[in-house]
Amino acid sequence: MSSRALAVTRMHLTDRLTLFGLPPAILAASFVVNLLIFAVEPADSRSSGGAAAIYCVVFVAAVMCTARAMAFALSMGASRRAFALGTFLTGALLAAVFGVLVFVLNRLESASGGWWLHGHLFALPWLAHHNLATVWLIVTLPFLAIFLLGAWVSTIWLRWRAVGMLVGGVAAVLVFGGLAVLVTWLDGWAAVGDWFGRLSPLTTSGWIALLCLPLAGASYLTLRRVAF
Repeated sequence: MSSRALAVTRMHLTDRLTLFGLPPAILAASFVVNLLIFAVEPADSRSSGGAAAIYCVVFVAAVMCTARAMAFALSMGASRRAFALGTFLTGALLAAVFGVLVFVLNRLESASGGWWLHGHLFALPWLAHHNLATVWLIVTLPFLAIFLLGAWVSTIWLRWRAVGMLVGGVAAVLVFGGLAVLVTWLDGWAAVGDWFGRLSPLTTSGWIALLCLPLAGASYLTLRRVAF
């Protein structure tokens, strides 16, 4: 099992352009655009969420590499469990690599005073007073969660095609929309905001790590039903 899972991981990693080239390239483009914006913005408003670009592209990369590799891997004798484990290992490797990248950019931004423009792109004030291990953890775990979500979306597409995507999208809107309606009805937005405001980076990392478990499980359960 472990050898076949590693073989699946190596197969995923042959698509280096999608997995290792595209996310940093999009991040670099976002970085340049945000530096230009920082240069013309007032000094007290130079903060951006542009770093999220790399997380979004990792989601797309997960969808693409899972969809491309699944039929070939299974036809070559890999079990569905080995494919799921190998895909998880691929996501963990990408999370570690890109986590280090974002962590280094976080440190460089802090050392340079926001790229000499007092801008906040990677070194958000929320992370300013925490140890380096915590900072690395909070920028790394979302990569794994996003990758697993992308892998799950890909298996939904492979299992049910457009119908699955439509039903899944509608279900997601209904669930999150229903929660929003419920919180509004209970007049609970202040409490929700207060709860999020009290979360530390370490606590947030724990919640993201827990989220990875159902994402991995849902992806595997869907994969078991994919027919080729």
